[in-house]
This record gives sequence, structure tokens and C-alpha cells, in this order.
Amino acid sequence: MLTVVIALLLLTLLYAVWRIRRHMRERLLAEQRLAKEVSLRQAIEDSMKSGLVAIGLEGEIVRVNRAFCDMLGFAPEELVGSHPPHPFWPADQHGVLADAMDAVRDNRQPEQGFELTLMRKRGDTLVVRLFATPLVEEDGRQRGWIASLFDITERQRQRKALDTAHRRFLTVLNGLAAGVCVVDEGSGQLLYANPGFAELSQVGDADAPCCVLLPGLRADQSGDDYGQEFIATGERCLLIRRRRIEWVSGEAAWLAILSDVTAERRREEREQAQQERFQNTARLIAMGEMASTLAHELNQPLTAIHTYAAGVSRRLPEELALPAACATPSTPSPSSRGARRRSSAASAPSSRSTSRSWSGWSRRARCSARWAWPSRWPPRTASACS
Repeated sequence: MLTVVIALLLLTLLYAVWRIRRHMRERLLAEQRLAKEVSLRQAIEDSMKSGLVAIGLEGEIVRVNRAFCDMLGFAPEELVGSHPPHPFWPADQHGVLADAMDAVRDNRQPEQGFELTLMRKRGDTLVVRLFATPLVEEDGRQRGWIASLFDITERQRQRKALDTAHRRFLTVLNGLAAGVCVVDEGSGQLLYANPGFAELSQVGDADAPCCVLLPGLRADQSGDDYGQEFIATGERCLLIRRRRIEWVSGEAAWLAILSDVTAERRREEREQAQQERFQNTARLIAMGEMASTLAHELNQPLTAIHTYAAGVSRRLPEELALPAACATPSTPSPSSRGARRRSSAASAPSSRSTSRSWSGWSRRARCSARWAWPSRWPPRTASACS
């Protein structure tokens, strides 16, 4: 009987030992699986580029990942367990950050998240975008919030630089006296127009949905570059040039530049009129110089002829009568002829008096020179003057 009891106790002990060993083995396996799960989750958290922070119901920090620590420059021990205001809150941003936490508690988070300014451990600031989600356990009890943060400092700097460049570009375009517009090639929709275009083309509104049809923007013009002048209103002369470009959406469009060339054209017209007047004046000056030269060339032989005629007239005897063939109705008497010779010898002939006196005496001098020259005295017969 005692042997049976001892055997039963031994079997019971062996069974208990087996159950304990089995339980220990199962527990060890569970711990290993749990360790792997924790390690996997830790690796996932640490490999994320965005910062993760678990916040309790009172606003305390429960857990942070490596990216959050690298973003701010703090160690996990310096952040876990801290209450607001946290070490990474700038002194001038406490009110903004506290309002953001209140909005998260009240579930008033905007869809695009919060854009907040935080401070690194070394003192410089960064701009982050924060998204918060309630942290709820399996039993439905909320333990806090999990927040993800993205560093948008560089992106915001690029955006500010782009906005600055865009404003500078618009300032330049809006300050141009020329009109600039972009028109869709297919539909003719006005994609962009500066104020100068609205003023020159007089479309009324630069933000109109379509572009007024202008000369030069014809669909049959196949060239990439095209320019044409036209009269817009009244006497205003406008020059429009266009060029095919690719718009920001990738669609083909026309870039049109409208310039007011009225002043240039009027200046060219004035210059052309002045040039024509100058040419007319030059022609008149040339004609005057030619007339002066011609008068000078004619005056020399006329002066010589008059001199010779006066000399011949002085050598003729006063009582000598001219032949009938050489006589003219205006032939003076011998007495008047002597007086005329004395008057002609006493006065200095000018070019005008020379031409006038020569007209009256030329025929008589021509006839007298043939028969009354002293070297051929006595004179020839009257037939020599015929």
C-alpha cells in the first residue's frame, strides 16, 4: 500500500515538473516573440523620416522616436516625461503651441495640420507641420495622442523664395509699358494678361475668360514668330508680336507682346519730312550755285565784248555815218554818239550795266568793227556789213 502511494506521488511530481517545463518553454517562446515584435516596432519607428511623439492625456510626452530626437537635438531621456511647456517650445511661441494642444484635445485639428515653430537644443528654430491622432487601446480607452511631425523648413524657404521671385516677376511685367498676354492656341482662352495689355488693347478686363481677336493672331499664320503693325483706335499705331510657347500646363500657347509705337512712327514721319525739306533746299542751293556760275561764265565774255565795242566806238569819227544796212532805229546822232562815248568812258561799267549797254550797241559795234577799225582805214564798202 505504501509503495502504491509513493508511486502515485512520484508520478504526480513528474507530471508537475513536465507541466512546469512546458509552461516555461511556452513563456520563453512568448517572450521571444514579444521581444521580436517590440524590436520590429522600434525599428519601424526609428526608420521613419518623420518625427513621432506619444502624448499623454495631461500633455506629457510618453514616447519619442529617433527621428524626433534627431530633429530637435535632444536625447529621449530629456523629453520623455516632460510636461508643457516642453524644452523645445520657443519662449515667444508658448501661446501658439498651447492653443494647438487645446485644439488637439478638443478634436479641432485642421485637415492640413498645424504649422508650428519649434526650437532645437542648440537654439535655432525650425518649422514643422504636425498631425495628431487619438491613441486608443483595444478596450476603447484613450491613452493620449500620437503626433507626427514633418520638417518643412527647407520647403518653406524654397516656397518663400519662389513667392518672392514670382512677385518680382509680376512686378516687372506689371510695370512694363508694353502689353503682355498668353493665349491658348486652340481655344483662344486668355491665360495671362498684364495691366499694360488691358490698357493698350482696351479689352476692359485683363482677367477676362477669353482674348479679344487682334490683328496678327490669325489661325492661318503657321510661323512661330510673327509681327504686325496696325491702327487700333484713332491715330494710335500698335505693334503686336507673338511667339509659340509651352504653357505651365504643358499645352501650346501664344505669347503676344503689344507695343505702342505711335511716337516712333510720328518721329519717323517728322524725320522723313525734314529729310525731304533738306533735299529740296539742297537742290535749290545747287541750282543757285549753278546759276551763279553760269552768270559768271557769261559775264566774262560779255564784259570783253562791251570793252571792245566801247573802244571801237571811241575810235570812230563823230561825223562818220553808218551804212543803211547797219543802221538801227535806235542809232544816235553823231553829237549824241560823242556824248555817249564821253559818258561811257567816264563811268565804270558793272556787270548789269554792261549787259544793258551791250544790247543797244552790239549790232552797231559788230558792223563798225568790220569797216571802221583804224588798221583798215579807209573803211570798207557798205556791202561788207550786209
